Amino acid sequence: MEQLKPNEVDARIQAGWKPFVLDVRNETESAIARLENTDMLCAHDALDGVVDSLPRDQEILVYCRSGGRSAYACAWLEAQGFKATFNLDGGINEWARSVDSSLTVY
Repeated sequence: MEQLKPNEVDARIQAGWKPFVLDVRNETESAIARLENTDMLCAHDALDGVVDSLPRDQEILVYCRSGGRSAYACAWLEAQGFKATFNLDGGINEWARSVDSSLTVY
């Protein structure tokens, strides 16, 4: 797992990076604020139910509210054989503070 700060993720995306974006929060949290390019919403404790639908041939950017659950999810995915996972350090709240101030910090 590689930890990436929101400004690093934003710069990579602006340069053409197209990871699979996985939000590991719940639906209520996602309704408050989410990255616009999110590919899947699945709570971190339910990943075993969707692991077979995640791309193994693509880098995966994982995020949550503040970075803890997404770090856990990245470690879990790597234990399942995924090779390229990236944790959004600071989560959606840090993204809102440093990249997109239109998003709600909660």
